[in-house]
Amino acid sequence: SASETTTPKKNAAKNGEKQKAKAAKVTAPDAVVAAPVVNALEESFPRGGASALTPLEYREVVDQAKQDVLFEQIDTVDDGATKPPQKRKRRRGADDAAAEDEDGPVKKSRGDRTIRSADGLSFKRINVGMTILGCIKEINDLELVVSLPHQQTGTVSITEISDHITAQVEKAAADDDDDDEDDNDSSIPDLRTLFRIGQPVPCVVIAVEDKTEGKGTKRRIDLSLKPDLVNAGLSRAAMFEGMTLTAAVVSQEDHGYVLSAGIEGVTGFLLRKNAEKYVAEVNGGNPLAIGQLVYAAVLKLDEGRSVQFTVDPEAVAKSLIPGKLAPTLETLRAGSLVNAKVKDVLDNGLVLSFLGIFEGTVDWFHVGHPVKDSATDLDGQFKEGQKLRARLLFVDSANKRVGLTLTPALMNLAPHEFAPRDTIDIGTIVDNVSVVRVDAGFGCLLEIPGAGIGYVHMSKLSDAHADKIEKRFRAGTAHRARVIGFDYCDGLTLVTFQESIINQAYMRYEDIKAGTIIKGKILKLESYGVLVEITNNIRGLCPKRHLSDVELTKPEKMFKEGATVKCQVLSVDAKNKRVALTHRKSLMGSNLDPITSYEDAKPDQIAYGVISAVRDFGCIVHFYNNVRGLAPISELSDQFIKNPSDHFKVNQVVKCRVLSVDPESEKLSVSFKLAASSKTGAGGKLSAVEIGEVVSGRIVTVMPEGVLVEIAPSKVRGYIPKMHLTDHAAHADKLLARFREGQTLKNLVVVSKDQRKSRVWVSMKPLLVEELKRRKKAIAFEDIKEGDVVPGYVKGILEAGCLIALPGGVVGMVKLHSVSDRFVSNIAEHVQLDQTVIASVSGIDTELQRVNLSLKQSQLTATQATSVYESSYLRSFFEEEDLIHSPAERSAKTEAKDARAWLSKFTIGSIVEGKVKKHLPFGTILELSDDVSGLLAASTDNPLDVEAKVRGRIMDVAVEKKIVDLIAVAGKKVQGVKWDGELLKKLNAAKKENRQLDAVVEIVKEDYVILSLPNLNNAVAYALAKGFNSANQNFTRYRVGQTLEVTVKEIPAPQKDSPASGVAKQRLLVAPVHKKPETEATLTTKRLVKDPIDGEIRTLEDYTPGRLTKGRVQSIKETQANITLGSNLKGRIHITELADNMDEIEDPNRPFRKIVAAGQVIECKVIGFHDAHSRRFLPFSHKNPISKTVVELTVRPSELALPNYELSPAATAPLTIETVEVGSKYLGFVQSSVEDAIWVLIGKNLLGRVSLFEMSDNVPSATNLSKTFPIGKAVTVRVLKKNPEKKALDLSLRDELDFDTLKVGTVLGGRISKINPEQGVGLQLGSNIYATAYLTDLRDEYRKNPTEGFEKGQLVMCCVLHVDKEKKRVEVSLRASRVGSAPEEEEEGHKLRTRNEQAATVGEHAEEIKDISDLKPDAVVAGYVHSISEKGCFVRLNRNLAARVKIGELSDAFIKDWKSAFKPGQLVKGRIMSVNTDNGHVEMALKNSLVDPSADTTQITFATLRKGQKVKGTVTRIEPFGVFIHIQNSSIRGLCHVTQLSDTPVTKIDKLYSVGDPVKAYIIKVDPEKKKVSFGLKASYFEDKDIEDEDEEMEEAAEDDDVEEDGNEDAEMEDAAEENDDDDDEAAEGEEEESEDEMGMENLAEILAHAQADSDVESDGDDAGPDVNEVEPLDIGDFNWGESEADKAPADGEGEGSESEESYDGDDEAKSKKKSRRAKQRAKREEEERIARKEVSLLEGDQAPEVAEDFERLLLGSPNSSYLWIKFMAFQLQMAEVEKARAVAERALKSISFREEQEKMNVWVAWMNLENSYGTQESLMKVFERATQMNDAKATYMHLVRIYERSQKWDLAEKLYQAMSKRFKESSKVWTSMGLFYLKQGKVDESRKTLQRSLQSLAKRKHVKTICKFAQMEFKYGEPERGRTIFEGIMSNYPKRVDLWSIYLDMEIRNGDSDITRRLFERVIHLKFSSKKVKFFFKKYLEFEKTRGTEEGVEHVRQAARAYVEQQQQ
Repeated sequence: SASETTTPKKNAAKNGEKQKAKAAKVTAPDAVVAAPVVNALEESFPRGGASALTPLEYREVVDQAKQDVLFEQIDTVDDGATKPPQKRKRRRGADDAAAEDEDGPVKKSRGDRTIRSADGLSFKRINVGMTILGCIKEINDLELVVSLPHQQTGTVSITEISDHITAQVEKAAADDDDDDEDDNDSSIPDLRTLFRIGQPVPCVVIAVEDKTEGKGTKRRIDLSLKPDLVNAGLSRAAMFEGMTLTAAVVSQEDHGYVLSAGIEGVTGFLLRKNAEKYVAEVNGGNPLAIGQLVYAAVLKLDEGRSVQFTVDPEAVAKSLIPGKLAPTLETLRAGSLVNAKVKDVLDNGLVLSFLGIFEGTVDWFHVGHPVKDSATDLDGQFKEGQKLRARLLFVDSANKRVGLTLTPALMNLAPHEFAPRDTIDIGTIVDNVSVVRVDAGFGCLLEIPGAGIGYVHMSKLSDAHADKIEKRFRAGTAHRARVIGFDYCDGLTLVTFQESIINQAYMRYEDIKAGTIIKGKILKLESYGVLVEITNNIRGLCPKRHLSDVELTKPEKMFKEGATVKCQVLSVDAKNKRVALTHRKSLMGSNLDPITSYEDAKPDQIAYGVISAVRDFGCIVHFYNNVRGLAPISELSDQFIKNPSDHFKVNQVVKCRVLSVDPESEKLSVSFKLAASSKTGAGGKLSAVEIGEVVSGRIVTVMPEGVLVEIAPSKVRGYIPKMHLTDHAAHADKLLARFREGQTLKNLVVVSKDQRKSRVWVSMKPLLVEELKRRKKAIAFEDIKEGDVVPGYVKGILEAGCLIALPGGVVGMVKLHSVSDRFVSNIAEHVQLDQTVIASVSGIDTELQRVNLSLKQSQLTATQATSVYESSYLRSFFEEEDLIHSPAERSAKTEAKDARAWLSKFTIGSIVEGKVKKHLPFGTILELSDDVSGLLAASTDNPLDVEAKVRGRIMDVAVEKKIVDLIAVAGKKVQGVKWDGELLKKLNAAKKENRQLDAVVEIVKEDYVILSLPNLNNAVAYALAKGFNSANQNFTRYRVGQTLEVTVKEIPAPQKDSPASGVAKQRLLVAPVHKKPETEATLTTKRLVKDPIDGEIRTLEDYTPGRLTKGRVQSIKETQANITLGSNLKGRIHITELADNMDEIEDPNRPFRKIVAAGQVIECKVIGFHDAHSRRFLPFSHKNPISKTVVELTVRPSELALPNYELSPAATAPLTIETVEVGSKYLGFVQSSVEDAIWVLIGKNLLGRVSLFEMSDNVPSATNLSKTFPIGKAVTVRVLKKNPEKKALDLSLRDELDFDTLKVGTVLGGRISKINPEQGVGLQLGSNIYATAYLTDLRDEYRKNPTEGFEKGQLVMCCVLHVDKEKKRVEVSLRASRVGSAPEEEEEGHKLRTRNEQAATVGEHAEEIKDISDLKPDAVVAGYVHSISEKGCFVRLNRNLAARVKIGELSDAFIKDWKSAFKPGQLVKGRIMSVNTDNGHVEMALKNSLVDPSADTTQITFATLRKGQKVKGTVTRIEPFGVFIHIQNSSIRGLCHVTQLSDTPVTKIDKLYSVGDPVKAYIIKVDPEKKKVSFGLKASYFEDKDIEDEDEEMEEAAEDDDVEEDGNEDAEMEDAAEENDDDDDEAAEGEEEESEDEMGMENLAEILAHAQADSDVESDGDDAGPDVNEVEPLDIGDFNWGESEADKAPADGEGEGSESEESYDGDDEAKSKKKSRRAKQRAKREEEERIARKEVSLLEGDQAPEVAEDFERLLLGSPNSSYLWIKFMAFQLQMAEVEKARAVAERALKSISFREEQEKMNVWVAWMNLENSYGTQESLMKVFERATQMNDAKATYMHLVRIYERSQKWDLAEKLYQAMSKRFKESSKVWTSMGLFYLKQGKVDESRKTLQRSLQSLAKRKHVKTICKFAQMEFKYGEPERGRTIFEGIMSNYPKRVDLWSIYLDMEIRNGDSDITRRLFERVIHLKFSSKKVKFFFKKYLEFEKTRGTEEGVEHVRQAARAYVEQQQQ
């Protein structure tokens, strides 16, 4: 056939016979295409003339032939005989071989389809199913990265390599929950042992992803190496010897390996000898592993299934497809070697023909050498017809494209060889990279020095977009580049010219080092941590535990996507491309060198680590780069630790000290004890430092309780406890917080060395340092003299005193009596450990080398040496204050400059002017300039007006707060202090001469006083306020205005540009001159008692405890008697010291009477002292002056009876709230009275409260409390309760009340504790006794609102009616007739509310019905509705008696809903119909005709009815044909036909009338015989007078209703609120839930119909769980607009209902009359009906809305109709206008009134449905967030979760349920809905966990209901047995709950197990219920047996019921 097709072409070319050439063009393609196809077909007998071409191929051939003929015709017309033929490049092919050999090359016509460009394999040309020869680029744990042609990259998942490896991975994943992590890793094969970098592998494309994300595009190519996919389409018949293909090792046998090529029916075997070379050279000497892939060649094809392979690298590389074979394109595989011939040389590659029928291209990356110039490197190297071998690079059978490669590496199936990595590697920056070729639109080929050929893609040429790269990057230009990767398939080194990447710090994971601080961009916040983008190709993870040092509750606020974040690198795993980061400030802010490897760790190195595990033997600590160390339990703390988990926790950051390290075995031991314990002191010998030596050091680490320093130059490490950082304890923590690692500290003193523990203790206390510098040596024992004053610190505290360490190591003892001038009982209250003290040497024992010291201030001030320490102590205080408040290091310069700026304006002593802003108790706030505030010291003068200006002198400056302390100055002439030379000269002279200066105390602060020096220009000075050794005690030494004598100690230095820290140097420091202590004789003289009443008394010390003495009563106050003991000494007798009990007091109102009298000399006994000013009690050893001392005395008989100098325990230990006993009685005295209580003293300092209720059994008058209980009155009180924490004591004056003492008829007071409008009020009679007063016992007159006028907490008098001791029940009456009338007390026009208010005249007096004997038939009585049942209601006549009212006896008129007409607590009046005294039954009637004889009882009968008569009635029923009306005062009912309802046609009756409406009807027809009457309601039947009468009656009724409603409005609102609170308890139970809506989402109208489907979602506070019967979605139809009912022809007999004028009676007068208001209302209503009817006709009739304007007209009339808006949205969706539908929803929300909340909610739900179906998740969330803000949040959440469920978005629904359970955790419905969701999804365990979680969040009152709902769900969707178990648990706790038993029974009935149900019924009917409840269960049981049981079962139930009745009658 080849000769037949080529011969016509040759003739046409030679002879110019173009017609023959046209025919050749048709046949030639047919022959070329058909040949391979025919070989591939397996049809033996095709029917008819079946073509071998596919229809598409045939169509292409025909079209090409037509096109060629057309072009030939054009050439015939245009080309003349003289036109020379055009010169074209010759295209040669393999199919021309025969013709070429015979006649030379063939010229092809213009229409020949030739390949004109050898384009590479771009991303767009990669298709699923094509095979590609790639090279392994990267090997990861779970994937391979493959380099593909044309710089493309693909990914091979670990599950796409072989079936065996996939099975291993799946097994490892399944065992992940049971095995440890290490075990799991070992089960997953290591891909690095199965593949090598650069290895060529044939692969198949299984997925191509091209997705736009943000500004970039994500492209991904997924590949597979599985043999069954790579070799897909091959069969046993298509295989041949020499064929190469991919195979997987299946098993290892004795002689070789079994291979699988994925070809059905083929089993391969590889002999060991054929694998030896591969194993040795390629596999590293390791045998082939099962699942490993090999590229093998077919060695031999056996006759059966077996195929022998070889993997010898050389043999495989040389195996090629024989030319004699004719395979199809589908059977060709990438990687095969073929013989080819150059068919054409193109500008960018070659065209090769191979196997006789195929053509393929070789792009210039794969021609075998670099192509710098096409003419030289292509045309010069290749010629047409040149024969060569090529390897298939890719095969695209779908698009019939084949690519080939000639590169030596791929031809030999070997990896490309690049430059050594030590020369060129990723990240290497190379200069002078030359451009050798520019590929327009793609990139540039480069010459890289030392690396050969490279390439840069056009996207990497510049940071900006590069256009026309051929101009900017011309060949020959040199550039700076950075290597970014290697292309193993094309053999190129890939680089970039982008400056941003060239300057980038990190290119690879290997470049990042652990411990470095990096910046990155937050990509995403996940539940496990934060993903951070470090560079474009490097990402890191900051785990959740490393986000902060503290647990973040809302990390999204700190870590926002897109924000820049600074982190520290924890570890780098370059192999797996993982970077772990930390954001913990404790790690990032450390100056310590991190431990990043075991080699870096050095002994005694201190570094931070994180505890990763806490074990019994210690803690495991993680450092950087996964370095782990062990801290043994002995090294965790200096204290003994038994259980490390009690002290340390996982993820805790700790400082560690390296103990030892072994890098080889990777073992590290650390210690949490940071102080070095080595004999050398961690770097130096301890002998290098001496105690008392002043040194400097560098901070090694800052610990919680101190600082570890390295002393220079010895490098000995010392420890400074935080209390040794300062002399001032309050500064210790603040100074410690400012220290940082690496900081240098000067002026340190070595205070001790511990040789045993090898520790050095260092101090930086300024007093110690200065003392050593002054002495120039350490203080030795020999240097100490008695009387010396020396500084030191408290080294130990003992019971007998404390130990003081002096500078130099000498330790002295301070005994207890020498600690303070005050009495010391507990030394810990006066000194603390490590406190700085100034001690006086009181004694020295040279033999024992002991020093006795004293800390008494009186002894210290006796020497002038103390003043030296005083000034040093104060100076250090100010310097440390400045240091603490100085700016941080990074902003110190800026802030210090700002501080200097404003300090220059506010110097100490200067005068400033400010404006008064506010007055405070401690001073006045002034507003100064520069945002500085001033505090003016409080003054006794007249206060300044706000906004007034005032001048003041600056006395002190608070730099950190910008506040200055001022004192006011008078006059404008007063000048500020000028620190000039003259003033400084005077100060220096005073200091030198030690001259005493006068000073005035201006301001007293906690630590210092501010003074002014009047003789030195009012210079401001500072002095110490407290004693040295009493810094923790309150100041009592100085007061404002006090005059002192001081000496100058330090003079301020001139400051120029000083920072804020220099404020201390601006202060003048002085020391007060301490006067010598008075002598003992002087003190004794000051404590002498002058003119004592008792002659035996001389001094104050004579008044010892228990001493009997005499005194004169000076005066008697309300609560004490003042006693004169001497002319200079006073005493007192507190009122509680008068008597022991009430019997000893004659007049309780005046207890002092008859005991003491003014002027009387009495005998009394001393019991104590108290300070005259502070009222504080003083010890007997006090040193107070006699003028400030008051003696406490007693005249209790029990105390006076004791011997002299003896006191009872009650006197020595006064009564306190801790010792008082509840229930005990004490003598008390009224201290004061308030509005509702009195306060009683039962001890000198013990006060209790007696409430109004506890004052008396009778209700006291609140306005007369001060008269009833005057101050000082003696009372006996009983302790009710006490609260020592709150110091609260409740007392009572009443006798204790119990059920034994409480008798019927007793009248006593009570307090209302509860009000129930339906039952009555609850009262509290005693501490544990409560009573009930029912409605009938509240008043003698009944009210409509019987509880009105009573308030909770109100006190009332009541009479006991009944006492039940066993049940602890008390019933009382508040009736005035029972209690006894008490006159209402009036005082100042205020009516007392504590008395029982008499009822206003609201009706007749209601006689009390005491028992049933008081009732007589036919008596009219009043009562309150007690309860309502199905057969009527019960009326309570008294607390024990209720009358029954049947339904027929409730009213004369028809009541539509009679239950709603009566409610518990309602006042009714009725007539007694019958009384049965035997069983206590009373029948009663409430009919008005029976109760009120005077009422109109005229009954209307048929005989009295006449045509035309107008009667009143009530609508009782509505039907489509009319309404039924009941005539008032009769039993007659009749019909008003639809045609008689209105003068205009009515289509929807329920729009005009509803059941229960009162109407006035016109009688059209009366038939007495048939008892029928017909009515008319047309307006034309009535005159104006009729309507006006009706209007008046309605208005009067409305007024009556208003009066009644106003009275009950508040109560009803409260009732409604209570009902809303308990609404979920009233939810219907036992109903079965309908199946879910499973309608598809295809119908867009149905999508929006769900807008109202969820209208059953409640918006109240809570609910009753998921509705068992879900409301079906609102059906708005499928837009099948049919005929409306209104447009149909009227039925027969309805003609009179037409609107024609003939239908009226023709009464022109009636028409002409003016319409009344009633008629107007009726006309208006009829007009609305007409409009609605038109709307319906438009919506449902023939005139369906066809355009948007139709909807717009409808919405003008009904803008609040969500139904129309949703229809409109659906209409827009039908038109595919999604955006317009959204706009309609937006309009609807703006147009619907804000009052129509449900209508708005419908639109919101419709919009969410729209976004769920047509929008994105983001758009849905935006709508949802808006809906949540505008509507009830819980309802909106419920709607959205149901939308998710309907659309089967289960994951989103589950996430939303999780969010709802947190936000609405108190909602039972949310929890039950969530549990139901899990059950329906089959997640039973999750549902049960939900129940447990719900019970932890819900209120207890909802537990039963929620558990019950879950039990019901278990019956229906889960396991009935579990539901049964839950119900059994509920019923065991609530056996009396009938509703729960009913639900339980219903569940068992539906479950269908009759035996279990019968057993449950038998249990229930034998429980102890009331007869009514048992009857209910018997009925249910009987119904069950009738429907699902047998006749025997029915009979059994009846017999059981009879037995129960007989039992009850016995």
